[in-house]
Amino acid sequence: DQFFKGPVALIRSKMAAALDAPDGKQIFDKRLVQGSVLPVSEAKGDWVVLDLPGGGKAYVKAAHVEEYESMDQVFAQQKGAGAVIEDAKQYLGLPYLWGGCTSYGFDCSGFTQFTFKLNGYHLRRDADLQYMQGDSVTQADLVPGDLVFFQTYREGASHVGIYIGDSQFIHSGSGGVAINSFDPS
Repeated sequence: DQFFKGPVALIRSKMAAALDAPDGKQIFDKRLVQGSVLPVSEAKGDWVVLDLPGGGKAYVKAAHVEEYESMDQVFAQQKGAGAVIEDAKQYLGLPYLWGGCTSYGFDCSGFTQFTFKLNGYHLRRDADLQYMQGDSVTQADLVPGDLVFFQTYREGASHVGIYIGDSQFIHSGSGGVAINSFDPS
């Protein structure tokens, strides 16, 4: 609780370099991923200085973050189906990663949970648990932003995607993040 007391920054770009100084060296082998939240130490022009868990600081370009006055505000605003779908589409082609829930790779439910979280909605982690949230609708009543569920390797909901309209859905399947259609033609 103490670590996240005060202003925080949400990483909004798919990946953001964490540097030791403005235009300096990268601190980690990997980049900070979209959806990461870290405390803001200070803002310096085009840069935001973030506090790191365990100590230390990282410089991140201000264009890659969205600042909030507190952690409670980060995922509080529900931005609507259009924003969920827009965030989902930026990951088209990203490879499937079993258990993945970041921009390094997603499984199906990690993908839906992640894109909804970025836009102020809480989903449980697994497809069968997400299936139990919300209300059921028929295929004819689907609207963009609805979750669509599939029975694949076991009985019950074992795969999930996001309906985007015109009989199409976006999901992270064995071929990675892709848009597919219910229409066989």
